[in-house]
Amino acid sequence: MQQNLSHIARYIHDLIPYEPGKTVSEIQRTYGLSNVIKLASNENPLGPSPRVIETLQKIDPRVISDYPEDQAPSLHAAIAKINNIQPDQITLGAGSSEIFDLIIQIFLSSGGELLVSEHAWSLYRIFSQALGKKVVIIKDKNYHHDLPSFLKAINDSTRLIIIPSPNNPTGTWISYNELESFITDIPPYITVVIDEAYHEYMTDKRYQTVTGLIKKHPNLIVSRTFSKMYALAGLRIGYSIASAEVAGLINKFRKSFTVSSLALYAAEVALSDHEYIEKTKKINSEGMKQLRQGLQQLGVSIIGDAGNFVCAEFSMKAKRISDELLLAGFIVRPLLPYNMDHHLRISIGTEEQNRALLEKLASLE
Repeated sequence: MQQNLSHIARYIHDLIPYEPGKTVSEIQRTYGLSNVIKLASNENPLGPSPRVIETLQKIDPRVISDYPEDQAPSLHAAIAKINNIQPDQITLGAGSSEIFDLIIQIFLSSGGELLVSEHAWSLYRIFSQALGKKVVIIKDKNYHHDLPSFLKAINDSTRLIIIPSPNNPTGTWISYNELESFITDIPPYITVVIDEAYHEYMTDKRYQTVTGLIKKHPNLIVSRTFSKMYALAGLRIGYSIASAEVAGLINKFRKSFTVSSLALYAAEVALSDHEYIEKTKKINSEGMKQLRQGLQQLGVSIIGDAGNFVCAEFSMKAKRISDELLLAGFIVRPLLPYNMDHHLRISIGTEEQNRALLEKLASLE
């Protein structure tokens, strides 16, 4: 006899869950491969900072057996110093995904709508839909956020806007001046979140974080993650920056102990390893150039130029290419959930990994 689940809200039954990237072990197991290269989830190919690994290897066992120090004053102070803010403006979460879950629950708690771009990270929509909240999808303009269309879509029900810059999966980004003008035009009862998950990879001199605008616009929140540049995706830690009042509200709502002690220790050390950060930037910059040039030589179009990945448009269906690459031990990311059937998101790897992928792609085209 099956349980009767008809009383469960329709939006739960209709929910399409987020599909995470395939793991190396999954592909090894499925296809019987020993050598697999993963370039699908925008992870740092260098792995964590050597100082992080050394710290975790020497850690007192009680750090594992005891509950974490949930207020994490040391990490809060380190994040505050780097971002020129106050510690009480910070909220920590188990990855930036938890941060978005918290924000959506809070700022849509009394109803209202979320505005997001059609090609923004799909988890924003999924979290909202999981709560039965209305999501308004704004069409992109040549794979770029169309900020004037966002402004036109605002109505009395709009309560939350989430804009990633740089954007995953397209690799496009919005200038500081454009974002400042946009945020200035937003009514103060609407909360604006700028997702800066790829902030640390930005080398373009025209780019600037919008954290400095929070003083003037307390309805602004900025989110960050330790999963990309700092290679701590498996430890799950991210954070947001907001006004002290807004951060206090989020921290009041946030569940205790969602960030482990290991993540807290690793994040603080990762922030301070400047040599590792500069090495990562160099590898990423060189890899971006290598992949873009190699793909363009194959006649493949590239969207955007930001982050630690490329968004590539192929003449054939991307799913077909991805499946053939999987058989050869290469994991990339088809973008079917974004209605981009001919696009692959390819994370930037080491020089050797990038070259191997380009050679395999050349044999498929």
